[in-house]
Amino acid sequence: RSAVSSNFLRLIPLMRHEILDEEISELDELSERETLTVSVLLRKVGQQRESEMCANESGAADYNAFLRQLGAFVNIETHYGYSGGLRITDARTSPYFSDASRELMFLVPTLMTAQLKRRAQLVSSSLVRIVWSEDPTSFNPDFASLDNEERNKETGSGESHQSGESSSGSRSNTAPTEDRKKRTLPEPSAKPCVYIVVWPLAYGLFRVRIYVKGISPFFSSSSPTSSSS
Repeated sequence: RSAVSSNFLRLIPLMRHEILDEEISELDELSERETLTVSVLLRKVGQQRESEMCANESGAADYNAFLRQLGAFVNIETHYGYSGGLRITDARTSPYFSDASRELMFLVPTLMTAQLKRRAQLVSSSLVRIVWSEDPTSFNPDFASLDNEERNKETGSGESHQSGESSSGSRSNTAPTEDRKKRTLPEPSAKPCVYIVVWPLAYGLFRVRIYVKGISPFFSSSSPTSSSS
């Protein structure tokens, strides 16, 4: 017998189940390329907190030109590549870049139709955040505050998980659906690693400052550092 025939006899059919169907759907959604989500925040004059930046609806012409240089604007409803957690209810279009080995989706609150809370959730899931600053003053990411916020999330999720285990000895019938809803968002990062702050200057020039926290694929550092050019 041929090797193909021999292997065919070893195939074991799987029983159809709701959990199996959902896990196969998730497998189909995995990208064969490396993926990265990058948030792009617009900082207006006087703004220091990300929650304020997430509420911005529009920016100046140079900001819009900058967005167009990040990648091609894709229609979220018809886009079949990496989405970075964006749903059709979050935004109509968003900048997207891809090549043979990677895909980048840019999450831009000023392009989103989602409510503020949802915008902030999406932004908080990204490891890299670009801040386009219309405010000429300095901007320093509050890493300590972000770390505290992340620890609170982890504590809350741990308590919720334990209470769910104690109230039910086995997984409920609705658990797969609930898990599916939770996985709509990208997996939250332990903390944002890189902030790239861009200040537009006269004559088409820019001031760029990079803040790093922890270890990332681009930088290696055990404490917050910064560089500028």
